[in-house]
Amino acid sequence: MIEMSEEEWRRAFPIWLRTGTLLSYPNSNRVECKFNPWHDPENGRFTFSGTGRYHGGGGSFGGGGATGTWTRSEPKNISITQKRRSPAIVPVGQSSGNGSARPATFASEAPFRAVTRNGYTYHIDSRERTRRVSGVLTVADVPIRSRASQRQAGGTERRARDDGGHYIASRFNGPTEAFNHFAQDANFNRGGYRVLEDEWARDKRAGRAVAVKIVPRFDGTSVRPSVIDVWWTVDGEGKSLKFPNERLE
Repeated sequence: MIEMSEEEWRRAFPIWLRTGTLLSYPNSNRVECKFNPWHDPENGRFTFSGTGRYHGGGGSFGGGGATGTWTRSEPKNISITQKRRSPAIVPVGQSSGNGSARPATFASEAPFRAVTRNGYTYHIDSRERTRRVSGVLTVADVPIRSRASQRQAGGTERRARDDGGHYIASRFNGPTEAFNHFAQDANFNRGGYRVLEDEWARDKRAGRAVAVKIVPRFDGTSVRPSVIDVWWTVDGEGKSLKFPNERLE
């Protein structure tokens, strides 16, 4: 048995773990200086003998074997850029992994709740304003209207010359709930918007696929939209129009 002091055991034990060689020191005050080149200097991780990104070319170091040669490589200029992890995007109404649906959020707006009716998805804010409508148009066999929803659209902000307009027209199976209605200038409702809906109807009769996205814009806390942005595709070909919700003479 090798006679070693407690201090010698303390120093020798980690060497024995690395190399399998148990060393004894004639002088317990001796300090052993060792360098293990078997490592990757870019991340500081040690590797096994003969491996790693930078290593000696002739033998093994630190393991009691033959002495090899090792050439020190100059450090590289490493640019480290911190990347911000983007949150996973979960479609509205689908699970976010914890069993609950993830609400939609646009830009800096508060989360919106999503409601799907008749194949169309409505994003609704805390003031019960519809902020986005999207879906693929279908044609109703028998259009159904809600006269009450049309009369109440816009509430106290409804103007004398406003209609209770639809985001998705009843002829395209637009739902009868209030979120599919808004106070719409009569000239706009019966003019430019009607022309666009007629174009969609012709495309549908021709057997084309029409998908739409409608985004109303509001001034401050108003519940009456000032502008309606409309994007749509016909068999994949995209188009867009902007409608001011005002009477244009």
